[in-house]
Amino acid sequence: MNNIEKMIKELRTKRGWSQDDLAERMGMTRANISNYERGLNKNIPSETLKKFADVFGVSSDYLLGKSENSDRPESEFLKKLELSDGEILKQFTLVLDGKTLTEEEARFAIAVLRTNRQMKG
Repeated sequence: MNNIEKMIKELRTKRGWSQDDLAERMGMTRANISNYERGLNKNIPSETLKKFADVFGVSSDYLLGKSENSDRPESEFLKKLELSDGEILKQFTLVLDGKTLTEEEARFAIAVLRTNRQMKG
């Protein structure tokens, strides 16, 4: 097992996710995840690698074993935060005025912003 297969399995288990959980987050099947973890998919497409990095919140270099630091550079991370992505609410704690937003409050805020945009045309 080379580094990337090991890293995918390690990061998944560290989060307490099953292969099914990771497959759902990645938009693929459990069999795909199993094949990646066992090294049966030798050439991971760059988009898939990026998606693994995004789902785990680490850099692609970390997954590839090119960096011991799992943190993504802030500039890379902050380039785009897609609020409509339900995963954002699972991966991050959103805070407003010092109070953590519930998932319901966060979804409401997103709905208000969408309505505002629609009204502006």
